[in-house]
Amino acid sequence: MTIRYDIDSNSQSKPAPRLPGLDILRLGAALLVVVYHYAFRGGLNGEFLNFSLVQPGSWVQYFYFGVQLFFIISGFVILWSAENKNWLDFGIARVLRLWPAYLICVSITAAVFAWAGNPLFETSIWHWLANLTFFAPAFGQSFMDGVYWTIVLELIFYFWIMAALWTKLLPRFTHELCLGWMILIAANEFWLQSGIFEKLLITRYGIWFIIGILMYSMWSRGKSATTGLLLTTAIAMSMIMAVVEHIGAAADYGYAVEYLRPLIANCVVIGLAGAAIALGKRLPGGKLAYVLGGLTYPLYLIHQNVGYIMIKELRQSIGDVPAVVATVAVMLIVSSLIFLFWERPLGRLLKRLVTNVRIYSGNIQLLGIRKPA
Repeated sequence: MTIRYDIDSNSQSKPAPRLPGLDILRLGAALLVVVYHYAFRGGLNGEFLNFSLVQPGSWVQYFYFGVQLFFIISGFVILWSAENKNWLDFGIARVLRLWPAYLICVSITAAVFAWAGNPLFETSIWHWLANLTFFAPAFGQSFMDGVYWTIVLELIFYFWIMAALWTKLLPRFTHELCLGWMILIAANEFWLQSGIFEKLLITRYGIWFIIGILMYSMWSRGKSATTGLLLTTAIAMSMIMAVVEHIGAAADYGYAVEYLRPLIANCVVIGLAGAAIALGKRLPGGKLAYVLGGLTYPLYLIHQNVGYIMIKELRQSIGDVPAVVATVAVMLIVSSLIFLFWERPLGRLLKRLVTNVRIYSGNIQLLGIRKPA
């Protein structure tokens, strides 16, 4: 007797449900972050680049809200992917989704660091190995790229989804979980201010995950007064957290504090997410949308520090703007190649391997408990 395991809704036998609008929106969110780093953040105070294409006060300064947009999309998509899964299948599927692209992007970044010999971007074998775990600071090493901190938040979010699946709280108590999380966010951010709670409960950024979760609840189960009230409350809280995040960034990077623009930027990303979901499958999809959504993750992982190195090498010969444009183009091409020729094949291989191991383990267990006739 054999046991069949379906560890991922992305398996070949069961195509993953997709919304083309979310695939396109993922790429848009990634490009917002790319432009933010290349045109503004990299040259701020001359930290990574010797120039900035825009100055503090430009709207590009708020393109970092692409990260918040990612979190909204993640809240929606992760609740969708958790449907009809147990906690173990969900956890395995998430690791198999993240690690193949992460492995190659960390390795490419380390190789570029070693080649460039830039004192700002040093690495070693231990630095590389620690980063392959997702949790480099736990091993006394820095993140190899500045964006990796958001991957840690994603993993913490996945952990709590696994816990909710294990305890059977999802999907039955989705609203109650969102309400409890919002209370914890408010308590920690405006009263306790515990660094441990901020990390473990994602209190600084969790509100955007909650917005995505509630958007999924409304999309999948229909509108209700409870969902509408919770979503309205979450959006209101996100406005407060958007200003808090902006004030922190202004203090860190030395630019003026504003209040209206971060509110507008937050409204825009929430509106974009809502529009992409509301349009559903009416937007053009197909392979193009699939690839555009797929290349987003490697683009996000590889663009920042490798991009800074590339821009510095190119700008001396072709100028600032052409160097940035050329780097964006190269990053899009490299990310597409990673997705098509590394992430997908390795992901399929790992899924087959894990499935076969679990089938074998299940058969061994059955043999062990089978009693003779």
